[in-house]
Amino acid sequence: MKNVFNLTSAERSAIIVISILIFFLSIFQFLKGIPFKNQKSSPEFLALVSGFSNDSFPKKRIDSLNHYSKNTRKVEYAIVKIDLNHCDTSDIKSIPMFGSARAKKVIEYRDQLGGFHSVQQLKEIYILQELESDFLNQYFFVQNNDYQKIKINSISYADLKNHPYFDAYLAKQVIKYREKTGPISSLEELQKATNAYASLIEKMRPYISFD
Repeated sequence: MKNVFNLTSAERSAIIVISILIFFLSIFQFLKGIPFKNQKSSPEFLALVSGFSNDSFPKKRIDSLNHYSKNTRKVEYAIVKIDLNHCDTSDIKSIPMFGSARAKKVIEYRDQLGGFHSVQQLKEIYILQELESDFLNQYFFVQNNDYQKIKINSISYADLKNHPYFDAYLAKQVIKYREKTGPISSLEELQKATNAYASLIEKMRPYISFD
C-alpha cells in the first residue's frame, strides 16, 4: 500500500484501531435509540406484578390457610372405657400410651391383687406412675366389689405373702398373731398384729375380710 500521508507503520496502526472504535461506538449509539419490545413489559405482565405488593402476598397466604383450616373437618372419636377387671392385653393395648409391656404389667398386678377396686391402683405399677389420674379415669373403670377379698383369718402364709400389700414379714406376723391370740376382728387389730403403717392398712381396707 502506497504511503500517501507519509505515516509510519505505528501511526497507521493507531488510526486503524481508532477507526474501529469509532465504528462500534456509532453502532452502539444507534442501537440505544431503538425501543426493544420486551414481552415481560406487556400491560398484562405489569398488571400481574402490581398485584403483588410487599404486604399483599402474606395476607393472601394467611387468608388461604384460614380458609383451609375452616373447611377441614375435625374427626372426633368416641372413647370406650375398659373394665379393668374384665379385659385382656389386647383391650389394654387399644388405649393410647399402652403397649405390650404396660398391658402385661396391668394383668399381672390385677392377678396378684385379686382384682382392682380402684382405677387409681394402676399408679401403683412402676411403669404407669407417670400417667395422670384424669387420663386413666378417662379410659378405665372398675365395677363395685368386683375383686377377691382376703380372708385374713384363714388364708395361708404362702398365699398372703404373695399379695402386693403384704410381704413375707407381714404374712408371718399375721399367722403368728392368729396362732397366739386368735382371729383378727378389725383393721386396728391387724395393724397391731403387723405394725404396718397406717397408709398401708388403708390400702388393705377394701380387701380384708374378717369372716
